[in-house]
Amino acid sequence: MKDKLVIEFQDKQKIDIAPNLFTQKLFSRFFIPLINDLNKDEIIKVKLPNLKSPLYMRAKTSDILNAEEIFINEDYNLDIIFEVNTIIDAGANVGFASIYFTSRFPKSNILAIEPEKSNFKILRKNIRPYKNIKALNLGIWNKKTNLIISNKTKAENWGFMVEETDKSKYDTKAITINDCMNLMNWTAIDILKIDIEGSEKEVFSHNYERWLGQVKCIIIELHEKMRKGSIESVDNAIKYYNFKEIKLQRKYAKHMRILINKDFI
Repeated sequence: MKDKLVIEFQDKQKIDIAPNLFTQKLFSRFFIPLINDLNKDEIIKVKLPNLKSPLYMRAKTSDILNAEEIFINEDYNLDIIFEVNTIIDAGANVGFASIYFTSRFPKSNILAIEPEKSNFKILRKNIRPYKNIKALNLGIWNKKTNLIISNKTKAENWGFMVEETDKSKYDTKAITINDCMNLMNWTAIDILKIDIEGSEKEVFSHNYERWLGQVKCIIIELHEKMRKGSIESVDNAIKYYNFKEIKLQRKYAKHMRILINKDFI
């Protein structure tokens, strides 16, 4: 099992794929032909090489492309020169990044935060075997408040955005990064991965002084097209701290910024 890609459908049909083929594009080469006849939200179970437990994905959603980015393209494959003990996965989606991190840093404790309920349901299923991953069905924001969830860009299950609301009806509650640290009893964050569909604008606009200087490495995807001002907000916040941007010379993950806090190295 460890050297194969094994795909199992709800009808218990299994397909084994040789490991040398697994290194090719997972989404386009294997899954598109296999899922043509499936319902959109049908669950498939996928056993990837080098992972101790299977991953659960919804057919014909962004789950499969998300898995490709993380486990095939290895978007988060960084050379970290310090010991990694604490990780926040903000915008955890269905948990793939958290699982990738725990495979890279098995001694770490991880807090995965995902606001959207259907994503969170799959996330809980995926992280069940990993006792070092804790999950919260909340949205990252700059203060305690209520949030509504939308998918204005129609970007499948990984494109949900949150916005603050003062109305009595809301979809989820907000949590700040500082509150996450307090919840976990952490004094520092070794890796802060942020992929929150534009909410980085608000997170880096106010109250970042409480936590930003305690972060060793930030992996952030910026969504300027989804929320104008996101880039400016992040740049204005980090300029007060000793962050150095690392340029990655590789084919994938060009949409991400990697920031290393030189105070910790």
